[in-house]
Amino acid sequence: MGEYPRVYVQPGETSRVMLEFPGTAPNSPVAVTAQDGGAIADGKPSAAPVIDAAGHLAFDFTASENPGIHRVTFATPDGEARLLDFWVGPELTLRKL
Repeated sequence: MGEYPRVYVQPGETSRVMLEFPGTAPNSPVAVTAQDGGAIADGKPSAAPVIDAAGHLAFDFTASENPGIHRVTFATPDGEARLLDFWVGPELTLRKL
């Protein structure tokens, strides 16, 4: 479905992301965008890494110092979309009634 479980990270933490795109041709660029803060490459909020010969996409995501949600979206040239959900800081605690 293109959605994955939430990943909990610390402020400023860098995570190595690896995804499979078996239905997309090798060497195809993938639009990767940090929607809520953070950086994909060289401190920038977006990049277009390419899928390798095995159908894998790898890059580093660095979370911002701001606590909360940090969504990273992906779009292939053929329209496949995916979403990663990072949470910066401690897990959100719900208030008890």
